[in-house]
Amino acid sequence: MSGSSPPGDGTLPDVNKGPRIIVATSITTGCALVTVLARLYVRIGVIKNVGIDSLSGWAVIIPEVINGAGRHTKYVQDTAVLAMQLNFATQVIYLWAIGLVKIAIGLFLLRFAPRRGYKIFIWVVIGWSSSRTWL
Repeated sequence: MSGSSPPGDGTLPDVNKGPRIIVATSITTGCALVTVLARLYVRIGVIKNVGIDSLSGWAVIIPEVINGAGRHTKYVQDTAVLAMQLNFATQVIYLWAIGLVKIAIGLFLLRFAPRRGYKIFIWVVIGWSSSRTWL
C-alpha cells in the first residue's frame, strides 16, 4: 500500500454518478407510481374512499443529487454537508418504508394462513424481519 495515495490528493476521478441515482430512483418511482395510480383508481372508482398519498422521496432525492450525491466529496466540498444531511433524511424515510411494507405483506399473508402453525410462523417472520430492519 506504499504506492497508494490518500484520498483527496487529486487522484480520485471527477465522476458524477448523479444521473445513475436519478435513473434508479425514476425506475423505482415509476413502478411505485403505477401501483399508486392503480390503488387510487380502486379507491376513487370502486370503493369511493380517497386517502392521502405522496411521493415524498422525490422532494429529497432531487436536491440531494443537485448538491453532490453520487460524486466524490472532494469535488463538492461546498455542498457536501447538505447532500449528506439530505442523504440521511432519505435513509430514514426508506428504512421506515421498507419496514412497513414487510409488515403489510406479512399481515396480508395472515389472511390466507389456513392453520394456526402458519400464522405463528408468519408472526415470527414479521417480528424477525422488523427487528432486522429497524434494530
